[in-house]
Amino acid sequence: MAELLKEVNKEKKSFKDLGITYEEKAFYDILKEIAHKFGFEYPENKLLTLAAAVKKMVDDKSKYTDWANRSDIKAELQMDLILILAEHGYPPVPQDEVFKEIFEQAENFKKYEQTDDEETEKTAPVISMYPQFEEEEGMMMAAEPFECYKWNRFDQNIIDFFGGDKTILVGCTKNKKQKDWILTHNIYNVRLGKTKGSMEEHREMFERTSLLVLYEFGKPDKLSAYTITGHKEMGKEELKAMDYPNKNPRRSYMTFSIEPLDIDLSLMANHRLIEKLIEINSGNEKGTPVFIEP
Repeated sequence: MAELLKEVNKEKKSFKDLGITYEEKAFYDILKEIAHKFGFEYPENKLLTLAAAVKKMVDDKSKYTDWANRSDIKAELQMDLILILAEHGYPPVPQDEVFKEIFEQAENFKKYEQTDDEETEKTAPVISMYPQFEEEEGMMMAAEPFECYKWNRFDQNIIDFFGGDKTILVGCTKNKKQKDWILTHNIYNVRLGKTKGSMEEHREMFERTSLLVLYEFGKPDKLSAYTITGHKEMGKEELKAMDYPNKNPRRSYMTFSIEPLDIDLSLMANHRLIEKLIEINSGNEKGTPVFIEP
């Protein structure tokens, strides 16, 4: 049993080691397995990019009501998949098999999301006009605490700008009230997950994070930079004592002490840093904090 639990935990962390999301890792595994099944080798870097492209395509098609039962959507999905495979030079394997596996995985993800949403509705009385947002006292909070990606997911111009050897944090200010609080207290906070090991699992990453890039919600070209001078875990009562804008904060946060950095980020706006984060995972358009590391 101990070995089984070890393997399960290893698999749960494997997508983070690759610098991709959990959903992308599922498509990554499918594409890698099918290529090997038919005796083909496909480069790792191309596999990561292809898995992200498939995830984006699935998200785009599955946003329609009853998408899995609509023949027109399934036909579009299959055609788009064929084009994406060709565009990324995927080996000449039977495309029907690839589509079958990808489609079944997409269905599983959406069923899970629907079940999770239904459970949330049962326990949370908050009704929000923003999908997958929690709205409290005028502040919107992303459903997931944060995301982690590797630098190899980004264009070389972005990597060169930051050096590629640093761990940075990209955060979003959802409104003026939140931004004023951050700049008044020189603190940016990231919600920790609900699991007991959330802090320990990411301790080294938090310690390595040296730079914060902030953007305004809905304004990806409004960027500002801050040096991170320290970090500490803080509870809800500590934040409330500091007049935290959200009157009902979560139980635990990692807070980063920051100092303004005089640096021109127009190049990052031109190279669409924030839009790239949203391309990697459409859920990031909600303003989810993102760590980018070597």
